[in-house]
Amino acid sequence: EFLMNSGKLLALSSFPLSTRLALGNQHWDVIVIGGGTAGLPAAIFAAQRGLKVLIIEKAPIIGGTLFLSTGQIAGAGTIFQQRKGIKDSPDQHYDDIMRINNNTSDPALTRILVDHAGTTINWLERNGYSIFNHHPVKKIAHDPFTVARYQQGPMGGISILNVLRPIVEQETKKGNITILLETSAIDLMQSSNGDINGVVVENKEGKTMEYKGQKIILASGGCASNPQLYEELHNVP
Repeated sequence: EFLMNSGKLLALSSFPLSTRLALGNQHWDVIVIGGGTAGLPAAIFAAQRGLKVLIIEKAPIIGGTLFLSTGQIAGAGTIFQQRKGIKDSPDQHYDDIMRINNNTSDPALTRILVDHAGTTINWLERNGYSIFNHHPVKKIAHDPFTVARYQQGPMGGISILNVLRPIVEQETKKGNITILLETSAIDLMQSSNGDINGVVVENKEGKTMEYKGQKIILASGGCASNPQLYEELHNVP
């Protein structure tokens, strides 16, 4: 169903996305590596604050794993919960996470997650995001939360992408975002004091280019598809 619905998204792909390497001597305020779940919102918020953003995306279309994701989002204090009279808080969300994973998750990262998940969902809702009528729910794939907290759009990850992509289109037309498709980041550049200040990229023809940026955001996904690195970082095979 998600793959069938993804065809609806292609109608939104009419705005121009560059597959060519931009001018190498151009300096960007922000360079985002990866145009998916994390990279697109990062680019949007930077662009809306007046920064010039370059998105580097390996695939021929933006969206990343949102094309495959079920799009489940857990967040406390959301507008969807409030509409159904569900009382929730980031503290309760935190306690649930630590209970469900037996206190194995990083406390600091978990805190960041729960403190911002609800506001993230509310931002999506203000921009047109909707969920199944029977959501929020307590459980989808693991032990249940203590309150109904899972929220999922009827088109899975595409429901999220259908919110993000039109905003990216607006910022692209304004000249605030430039997107390089079918382009891979192959190295990071460093200044003399060790700060990351640029990216070396390669397009599908094998041509390389260097781009300088004041800020570099790595949003190219996790290490789940790299078993060796995953075990090294998480001590779990």
